[in-house]
Amino acid sequence: MTALLPPPSSDIVWRQLRPRFWVGRADDQHLGTIERGRRFTVTDVDGDARGGYPTLQAAQAALTGELQILPPAAGTTGVATPLLMGTTAAMVVAVALSMTGLTLLR
Repeated sequence: MTALLPPPSSDIVWRQLRPRFWVGRADDQHLGTIERGRRFTVTDVDGDARGGYPTLQAAQAALTGELQILPPAAGTTGVATPLLMGTTAAMVVAVALSMTGLTLLR
């Protein structure tokens, strides 16, 4: 499933929640996340991994539609590895716990 991205003219806000983790929002809607490891890994609004990029700017452009996201290369399965799935699940839990903590601080 392909996530709907805002038009390039939308005001996009990037918030760094941890030293290696960013969340994108546009018009009060969640766009996805970027996590830095060896590369900047993009996860879209649906939680689907969308690739790794060499710079934060390239990852942001891929998530906002300013850079085309290519399908998996020929000969690859495009299936997430267990490590990637575990990392994604851990990110979702971390964001949920962070949001709960922020809500409790209000």
